[in-house]
Amino acid sequence: MQFSNLETVTEELLEHFARWLEDTDGPVEYLGQDGLLKLQLVVHEWVANLVEHAVFNGRPPEIRIEIEPADPQGVWCRIYDNSEGFDWDRHASDTVPLDDWEAERGRGLAFIQALCKQTFYQSREGLNCLSVWVVER
Repeated sequence: MQFSNLETVTEELLEHFARWLEDTDGPVEYLGQDGLLKLQLVVHEWVANLVEHAVFNGRPPEIRIEIEPADPQGVWCRIYDNSEGFDWDRHASDTVPLDDWEAERGRGLAFIQALCKQTFYQSREGLNCLSVWVVER
């Protein structure tokens, strides 16, 4: 899936995930419905952060999402973008714990990491990639 309109990307993602929930041959085959909903939350959180915070320096935004089976009960999801990038190490260490109910913001990375078996982020040659391994349980 590829997106270039930041104003409609979240709605388009909702449509894709709604179709996948009904398609027994898609990602739901590897994740089940609960796992697919988990993947949807992760993708939505990351893309919403791109929409709100990413700097594209006048370049047309490009967001590409690839999903591939990882094992009988999981998928790797890679979210690529052409923004300036993100300092994962700095922001991951500043993440607000999920159980800090006083905080209004800042739990996104903790949320993503809690829902995924593994997470990796890299930025290279003008292309950034968040890779997450999501399993059913």
